[in-house]
Amino acid sequence: MRSFVTTISALGMAAGIVFAMPANIAQAADPTLSKKDFEEAKTLYFQRCAGCHGVLRKGATGKGLEPATTRKLGQKRLEKIITIGTEGGMNNFDDLFSKEQIAKLATYIQMEVPPPAEMGLAEMKKRWKTYIKPADYPKKPMHALNWKNFFMVILRDAGKIGIIDGDTKKVVTKLNTGYAIHVMKESSTGRFWYTQGRDGLMSKIDLWMNPPKVVATAQVASDARDVAVSHYGKWKDKYVIGGGYWPPHFVILDAETMEPLKVVSTRGVNIDGEYVNEARVAAVYNTPNAPTWMVAVKELGQMWQVDYSDLDNLRIEQINTHKFLHDGFFDPTQRYFQIAANASNRMEFLDTETRKAVGSLETGKKPHPGLSNVSAYGTD
Repeated sequence: MRSFVTTISALGMAAGIVFAMPANIAQAADPTLSKKDFEEAKTLYFQRCAGCHGVLRKGATGKGLEPATTRKLGQKRLEKIITIGTEGGMNNFDDLFSKEQIAKLATYIQMEVPPPAEMGLAEMKKRWKTYIKPADYPKKPMHALNWKNFFMVILRDAGKIGIIDGDTKKVVTKLNTGYAIHVMKESSTGRFWYTQGRDGLMSKIDLWMNPPKVVATAQVASDARDVAVSHYGKWKDKYVIGGGYWPPHFVILDAETMEPLKVVSTRGVNIDGEYVNEARVAAVYNTPNAPTWMVAVKELGQMWQVDYSDLDNLRIEQINTHKFLHDGFFDPTQRYFQIAANASNRMEFLDTETRKAVGSLETGKKPHPGLSNVSAYGTD
């Protein structure tokens, strides 16, 4: 049994709009917030805005929100934009935020960007937690339920995973897995599931336990989106990878223990020759026919094919495509990978055997495919 879960969050802030202020209007005093209000606004921004506008507020899918731009708009105009959205694609937030929260957020994005913390391997290992040691895992299912027909359901705002028995349609259990789980993917047998929360917390779940339990966790970033497991050859279920938005990197972990093993930064030079500090990992996918993962580095406009057969001599093909990379899927042969470059209104096509780009197709505005889109293709 395979379960695919997609969570979509509206995160726009000021897409597609340009405003100007007459030069003769005097500059207002620098915007300020109390420490308490600042922390609240920073949290709101992380939860609802950073996905489109970036932790550093330089913009990506959404416009840049640095003080040089936002102060020209002013407090009232920013509050209106956050409240009702824009014609450029940003949704309204008056159904999520109170008027007071909107005012705080409007002030916050006029202030200088607080420097976000980095996170290295040593810090990740400090945050790595084992709840049940692998030696103590059960040797057979400890319940009589048909675990191969469990449905794994993301309870995003509750910070939980719900497990439903597909035979009886009853809830088996709910597990605490951290803030806003974005994606979860399974081991080759389907027994273990690995989750990635937007707070960078990765969890490992064992379906054989009664009830199923989280057996280990590791935090690999402060903001993250995706996870994948090694499924090929002798490396089957040996490694798991987590992709970070901030810090912009990916982390390879031991799939059995969840110990973080290797960190690789994705900062670099994009397809236009510009250095990008906030080059985020939008998605990661296991490649069925090779010991590799496909890593979408959003702002670089590059797919990185990461070979996990030798972690000490890590081989990475940096494949130029278009910006900004998002979600994708394999064709029925499981050789060719397709992914959206939504800011370029394109789908990109890659051959995972030759590890090269083989095509690019113009689409409608901001294509956003799901993992199950492969079902639209026949197998004959």
